[in-house]
Amino acid sequence: MDWWAEFQDSGPQGWWFLRETLATCASSAGYLEIDAAQRALAAAAVLAVSSSAGKPNLISLPDALELDGEVIDDDLRRLALQALDRIDSPDSELMAVWDGDEVYVAVVNQIRSLVAS
Repeated sequence: MDWWAEFQDSGPQGWWFLRETLATCASSAGYLEIDAAQRALAAAAVLAVSSSAGKPNLISLPDALELDGEVIDDDLRRLALQALDRIDSPDSELMAVWDGDEVYVAVVNQIRSLVAS
């Protein structure tokens, strides 16, 4: 099952699932496998879009995703930024695959900017 399906299936536990995904990536040691990096990037994108109300961005989510009432705290933002730093590190398989790709770089930078704001 892919991360998005797991996130949708997690129902009210979705934000816990998102937090755990980011924490797993941010705290990983050694070479970061592409699956773990992609999962964390998806989680960071959900966080970015959910905190970007009214801001232009390159990322969109299905209308069916309900984010009402969820509080995005500074700890969750920090965790997402740590995961993004880990994804962009030299020992990340995802970085090795996409390094230098303009679209990838633009999307990751947009996610980082929205999470940080």
